[in-house]
Amino acid sequence: MTVPLINNWIIERYGWESGWVALALAVWAVLVLPGILLVRDRPEDIGLTPDGFDAEQPESEAEPARSLWRRATIAPTEESWTVPEVLRNATFWKLLSVPGTAGLVGTGLIFHQVKLLGGHGLSPTAALAMMTVQAVFATIMTFPIGWATDRIPNRFILSAAMLMLASAVILMLTMPAAWLAVVYALVLGLHGSILRSTASVVWINYFGRANQGAVRGVAWSVMILASALGPLPLAESIDRYGSYTPALLAFLALPLFAAIAVFTAHAPRRPVD
Repeated sequence: MTVPLINNWIIERYGWESGWVALALAVWAVLVLPGILLVRDRPEDIGLTPDGFDAEQPESEAEPARSLWRRATIAPTEESWTVPEVLRNATFWKLLSVPGTAGLVGTGLIFHQVKLLGGHGLSPTAALAMMTVQAVFATIMTFPIGWATDRIPNRFILSAAMLMLASAVILMLTMPAAWLAVVYALVLGLHGSILRSTASVVWINYFGRANQGAVRGVAWSVMILASALGPLPLAESIDRYGSYTPALLAFLALPLFAAIAVFTAHAPRRPVD
């Protein structure tokens, strides 16, 4: 909620080079050093046991990892899917269209937000303030979205998130009045709440708990890769055509396609031997 505004203040007052230095120092102070000093690699290092293990049972220092797994109270179930099984299932790819599209389109819009909203009459400060509006609304809506996630089929909620992202792109393409930038921020904020809530648990709900780390790892790797690529189409569009419109039209098609795909993502079933 605050970092975009702080970045803009540093850049305007001291230049973008100083902004990079300030961010680098902040990463060291907030993430790297606390991680080195405070984070522990194993729960045993602080007298705890991993989730699902019975602390009452004795543990040998030389006990192999396979034996530790046998002592776990949370064991694989027949409903849990492995990564190879998931990759061969169409439902996974339909669900994957959501984080992939959100990463690509959402990151592209955020990276170019100052220029995009500037084309609709907003100052850089006002454009960055929309990120604060988006973050505040996303935080507030996380609670009702989490409640809905337990009661409404996840595919419906995720499909709605993609329609919200498409609506945000339409607003960016048209935006007849500058005040609609607030609506744009609210729509993106609600979309972000769904990604942080429903999109986080959908992998467990569809493919079980035993391999959730590996399954989610594949999904979030795709999202991160898409996020890295997201700003490029808009940059290429403005450089090649002098307008963001061609890239925004492509960005509009992607969430519409993802909305349809995830809407048809029914619970997976293993093939009968």
